[in-house]
Formats: sequence, C-alpha cells, structure tokens
Amino acid sequence: MAVASQSVSTRPAVESDRSFIVECFLCAMQPSLAARRGEWNEREERDRFERSLDLERSTVVQIGDLAVGFVVLIELPHVLLVHTIAILPEHQGRGIGTEVIRDVVNLGRQTGRHVVLSVLKVNARAAALYRRLGFEVRESAGDHDHMQFAQ
Repeated sequence: MAVASQSVSTRPAVESDRSFIVECFLCAMQPSLAARRGEWNEREERDRFERSLDLERSTVVQIGDLAVGFVVLIELPHVLLVHTIAILPEHQGRGIGTEVIRDVVNLGRQTGRHVVLSVLKVNARAAALYRRLGFEVRESAGDHDHMQFAQ
C-alpha cells in the first residue's frame, strides 16, 4: 500500500509531544486493550501508559509536518526492542507502520542487533504486519506473543 503523498519522517519526541503520544496510544490501542481486558477503562489505560512513557526513547512519526504516530525504541547492546508503536487509526493501512518497522530492522542490520517486539495476541492486524515483515514468534507468554526479526 502506498503511503500518503508526502514521505514518512521521524523526529525525537520532546516534552510538548507528551499529550499527542498519550492520545495516539489510547486511540490506536483501544480496540486491542478493550478486547484483552474485557472492557475499556480510559482513565486506567491513560494512567498506566503515562507512568511507563519514556520520552527520551520516543520518536514521533510524521507525514509532512503532521504527527501521525510514535514509536518507543529501547536500544540495548545486542537488541533493539520496539517497546511501543502506534499510528493514529485514520492513518493506519497506508504503509506508515511498515516503513517505521523497516527502518528499525535496517538499523538492527547496520548495528548487528536483533530486533524484537511483543504484540497482544488479540491484535491480529499488528501480528500479521509483523509476520509479513519477517518477524517470527519466539515465545508466547500470557496475552503476548514475543517476536523477533528472522535475520
């Protein structure tokens, strides 16, 4: 699928991006989190995400000057961990997430690191994307499948 007329770019997140990142997470993840928990409690999900949000490891995803998503990437000596990726629902299905994940995979190749992520088992759409991009389930634990890029 083609990305919108302008190209995807990323930039480091700054404090003024915090509210966008939180809202993007809630919008993008609401269906999966509600399915996992059996209900949607926005206050609880907001509080949980805000406590875990690490802006220093966050990157805002943009189309032109428009913020459309974010990724939290934890860089370890031998591993790149995609902690969280979220694209606003109205921008999903346009290749944006694909491009972001491919960039992370390329960084892993360039630096000799494995690329890993976890996906909620109820999020079949995301799991299908990761499989299509070359990730394989390495372990299932609770509500998550832990995946690694098959290098």
